[in-house]
Amino acid sequence: MTSKKQHILDAAVSIMSRKGKDATVSEIAAASGVTDSVLYHHFKNKEDLLFYSAGAYLKTGLQELKQHLQGISDPISRLRKFIWFQLDYHDTNPQYAYFTIFECRSKKNFFHHEAFGSFRQWTRILREIFVDGIHEGLFSKELNTFVLRDMVLGLLDVENIMFFTSRPGEKAQTDLDDILELLLPMLTSRPQAQNEKAHRMVIAAEALFAQKGYDKATISEISKIANVAEGTVYEYFQNKEDLLHSVFQYRFQGHLASLGELFEIRTPLRKLRRFMRYHFSIYLHQPDFAKTFILNGIFNRRFYQTPAYADFQKYMDFLDPILDQGKREGHVRPAVNNRIFKNLFIGAFSHMALRWLFVDQNSRIDKTSEINNVIEFLERAVSVSILRL
Repeated sequence: MTSKKQHILDAAVSIMSRKGKDATVSEIAAASGVTDSVLYHHFKNKEDLLFYSAGAYLKTGLQELKQHLQGISDPISRLRKFIWFQLDYHDTNPQYAYFTIFECRSKKNFFHHEAFGSFRQWTRILREIFVDGIHEGLFSKELNTFVLRDMVLGLLDVENIMFFTSRPGEKAQTDLDDILELLLPMLTSRPQAQNEKAHRMVIAAEALFAQKGYDKATISEISKIANVAEGTVYEYFQNKEDLLHSVFQYRFQGHLASLGELFEIRTPLRKLRRFMRYHFSIYLHQPDFAKTFILNGIFNRRFYQTPAYADFQKYMDFLDPILDQGKREGHVRPAVNNRIFKNLFIGAFSHMALRWLFVDQNSRIDKTSEINNVIEFLERAVSVSILRL
């Protein structure tokens, strides 16, 4: 990159971080000591300059991140360092964080721009940490690493937005331990409970009976799908018929439990799941609103000074009494930070929706499956125990 182009980028970062889209090409050109025509020789327009500025700035951050992670082999320690570095990077480079989050993420063209490649590299580093953790047996094999990546990056974005808009002058790093308090239960493998094995076998049997029919399904096939030894099946069930009846019993017991709360949900974790599923249904049933809200609400700094933001806060605060009830009744861990959980929830929603809308829009994504993944991860993040048959 020529020194003249670099001067233009440096000036653009400084001015756009303060003025955002209100910055003009003329003042950026003047600050960099060139004419407007010279600026347009290097960049198509102001938006192109904005995106290149963000990408160029991030390249330096990527090199620093890789240096910080070098020599750390344990995936959990690398995850902690990754999160610490991003929080610290935004704390020490607030101009970069400010205009990147508010001025880049709010524009759909950004996700197809050349500069977005630098952001992809950042996300790949995080996903590689999850993949390594799975390979080393520290993280659960069933983790959807793409969904988890979106959840963590979304949380970190919303954390920074909240510090910009609601807690100026404070350091985002102060939330590191509370963030990990939520994330690690979502990731780490636990000793396998006996009822979890039984649960897998029942679900595997149900799927195979539906696919092949009861008569053609075999215990051997069921054990393979459930990832258990064939002999293990007989430790829990007398024979295939007993397994069939257990499928019925499992489902009817679940139906009975749901009937008790059909008209009034009392259990806090059920309330939490209902709230989360309702929120994600907004994307599925009101996609135009979801798209507009993410681009022009969450990633628009002016939104946080409007009456609409106050209503949004009231909406999100609906989670507080649910979490508090869960803590009192022993369903939710007392150490859970309600504020950070809410940031994790809305961050997961925003990043997944951005990926669906702009990044992987030509891919056949099972959105319902990913929504179920997120709800399961979020429940795992707060629950005292989620093992159940």
